[in-house]
Amino acid sequence: MEKQLKVRERALPTLKNKESALRMEVKRARDKASSLDQELLNQSQQYTRMSRLWGEFDNDLIRIKDVRLASKKNCRSIHTGAR
Repeated sequence: MEKQLKVRERALPTLKNKESALRMEVKRARDKASSLDQELLNQSQQYTRMSRLWGEFDNDLIRIKDVRLASKKNCRSIHTGAR
């Protein structure tokens, strides 16, 4: 019993540090989520303003015939210096 108590007492500072680090990570995650929520709200408001602007134009002025989508991957090439 005494041995178990000593092991737990020795582990206590480590556990406290881990708990503190975890609390900091949770705070960082909450701050990031709050920031992203605010950014989403701003983008949504901007879209609403733009959609009102486009609503003022006659829809028959322009037509979209085709839409082509493409994506490119960013890839790095490794140069060894040998040619």
